[in-house]
Amino acid sequence: MSACWRILNRCTRHAGLLTVGLGAAGCAEPFTVERHVLGPPRLAALGVHNGVARAAIWSGEGAFHRASPELHWSLDGEHLGSGFDVEVPGDGVLELTAVLSDGSELTGEVTVGAWTTVDVLRAEVDRPAGNALTLADRSAVYDPLPVAGSVSSSSMLRVIAARSPDTPETMRWMLGTEAWSVLELDTHTADIVAADVQFEDGEIESVSNSPGGLAPGLALSIDGAGGNGWQWFDVAFDVAQPLLRVDGRLLPIDEASSVLDGAPGHVLATLSAEASAMGGAGLRLVDVEAGDDLEADRAAFPDPPCSPGTGLLDHIAEGRCPLGEIDGARVVLEVR
Repeated sequence: MSACWRILNRCTRHAGLLTVGLGAAGCAEPFTVERHVLGPPRLAALGVHNGVARAAIWSGEGAFHRASPELHWSLDGEHLGSGFDVEVPGDGVLELTAVLSDGSELTGEVTVGAWTTVDVLRAEVDRPAGNALTLADRSAVYDPLPVAGSVSSSSMLRVIAARSPDTPETMRWMLGTEAWSVLELDTHTADIVAADVQFEDGEIESVSNSPGGLAPGLALSIDGAGGNGWQWFDVAFDVAQPLLRVDGRLLPIDEASSVLDGAPGHVLATLSAEASAMGGAGLRLVDVEAGDDLEADRAAFPDPPCSPGTGLLDHIAEGRCPLGEIDGARVVLEVR
């Protein structure tokens, strides 16, 4: 890792694996996960968004937290403040210590740079037969079909990072499941397959198909100079249940026949916090109905106090809004 982006969870990379140990009193034993897997709790991304420090902290369970982590920020060794609204006054090395509910700590640092906006575009493409999943094999697959929901496990989900500013940054694609594999195509594109793809000396050794389902992911853009940015997204294979697309996420709903007919711009829904809910979102949507007037609905049903402004699903994924603070909230969700 470059000096401008270091996750200090005793983190080293080798042979495509990420070895991590959480620093804390009574430090946990190191564990090993493939580098595309979010895995156990980790500080997955760090940056500065609109002058405010931001971190993508993965809980180890899904795109949610049962309790908010404690965030302690410093710039060039000087303490800036604690929490989720800490302003970064200028350039330097931004450092974070995040204390999880069990007392373990995640630490990291990044050189302050400009935020990169990342939007994940999704397309279904033909999956080459057998084990033909090399870069050359997948590069030969054209005519992607844009999709908003689930794709067949016999296909590949091609995820494309649209970034602003449009620079040749590095993308890191991470999934909240070990069952599927991420195969990079170029600097801004990767193919996700519902299979466990094993490599030996850079060559594909085996491909074992995996069951379908729904899982969260994180797309992280890194420019090597602190200009990071990321987007949470979801991946679905062979999911028959209707899915509502909200800010790149895919949320299962039961009332699809009445809600999605006519493609409403937004819906009203009640959040039911359930850590075991399908897809790792930590919640279900209940009492979903199509919205009418967005401005009036937002005034009538503002987001929970833990989520000022916009970005409720990001705030849930990153721990600003723990499950207990969103359970039962009636909210407005834009379908996009």
